[in-house]
Amino acid sequence: MIKDIIEFYKIGKELGLTNKEMNKVLFFNNSRYTLIFKLIIIIMISFWAISILILTAEISRNTYPAGTGYSTVRMKDFKIKKRKS
Repeated sequence: MIKDIIEFYKIGKELGLTNKEMNKVLFFNNSRYTLIFKLIIIIMISFWAISILILTAEISRNTYPAGTGYSTVRMKDFKIKKRKS
C-alpha cells in the first residue's frame, strides 16, 4: 500500500499537481466535512490510546492473576516446634 501511495505522488508530480491537490484526492476528496472527519479520527485515536494506558495500569496493579487463589502461608508457619514429651 505504501508503494502505491509513493507511485501516486510520483505520477502527481509528473502531471504538475501540488502536494495539497494530491492530498485532497488521496484522503478526503474535497469533502466539506473534512474538519469533522479529522476531529473524529483524532478523538478515536486518543480514546483508544488512553484506554490502553488505563487498562495496562489496572492489570499491572493486580498481584495475582484473575481466577487464581492466593497463598496465606507465612514464615512463622515453618518454624520448628518442639515436641512435648
